[in-house]
Amino acid sequence: MKRHKICFLLFTINAGGIETYLLRFLKCYGHAISATVIVKNGEKGDLYDEYIKTGAKIVLMRMNYLNLKAWIILYKFFTHELFDTVCDMGANFAGIPLTIARMAGVKKRVAFYRQSSHLFPLTCLNVIYANFVNRLVYKNATAILANSCHALLFYFGKKMDHRCKVIKNGINRELFDLKESKDVLRKFFGLPADKIIVGHTGRVTPAKNHQTIIEVARSVCANHENVVFVLAGYGTQDLPEQNGLITLGYCTGIPELLKTFDVYYFPSVTEGQPNSLIEAMISGLPFVASDIAPIRECVPESHFSQLVEATDVEAGVKKIEEIIHAGDKSGYCCKVWAMEEYDADRNFNRFLSELI
Repeated sequence: MKRHKICFLLFTINAGGIETYLLRFLKCYGHAISATVIVKNGEKGDLYDEYIKTGAKIVLMRMNYLNLKAWIILYKFFTHELFDTVCDMGANFAGIPLTIARMAGVKKRVAFYRQSSHLFPLTCLNVIYANFVNRLVYKNATAILANSCHALLFYFGKKMDHRCKVIKNGINRELFDLKESKDVLRKFFGLPADKIIVGHTGRVTPAKNHQTIIEVARSVCANHENVVFVLAGYGTQDLPEQNGLITLGYCTGIPELLKTFDVYYFPSVTEGQPNSLIEAMISGLPFVASDIAPIRECVPESHFSQLVEATDVEAGVKKIEEIIHAGDKSGYCCKVWAMEEYDADRNFNRFLSELI
């Protein structure tokens, strides 16, 4: 049987929510499709080898926002490869590639929004460009997907139609079924065995709100000598040093790292549907997260009391200390719910059905 030929477009293949999502999808379904991944920044990222293992063809094709030469190259590539589907994971920036795909005769053209707000400075020129490419998406996409209702409302509002659908993230629960003990894993990562660890995973970007994490850590650790904060992700190694703060930089083996934590703290100021928080919930960790619409969508209503204003240091400290002092922490966890809600087979199948 001929495999469906699908082209995905990503800006990078460095570790991040979008890149990890597509990688996991390809690991599950790469054998069932013929996948090509265009990397718009033209660079091999740290997930390059993992993508190659899925059987996907990786094409490094540098594409700036206004680059006629790159658009011509992309058009020729589409017409030569005869893809059945083109799926751009770049939110509004899918507008031009999907327009080119339509001109090249590609029948299925999918835009995937995996953020719930603009992640660039809101200058007049940037907003004009964003509105322009948003209109291109609306005109040329045959399917408009997002991982939260909030994202669809933000980008399309009353314009939403039958093409607009929410596809929740899929997490393979087996990855979090670990045999190693917490003590063994703390030794592996060089973390203290005798401390309560409040952890966070995520690259250093304004959206992830590391400044608030640092301030909360300073206050909690000043009050509790037996508590440390552990931050993992790109750029964390460059954060200012302070007592009670351990920074690991980029890490592989996130399920293993999560098992070393006692509490998970996730005060993002904007999100799509946060893989990192979902992974923490599936790991069975009690958590404190920011009270923003996309996060309210991804946790059960029974746990809304664990959501606090993203930049409210005092509220973050209070809720983390509440969990630390709790004798029974099970009420702050929702592992069973999360495993069902973010089941990989069901949610990745929904994505696949929009592609083929």
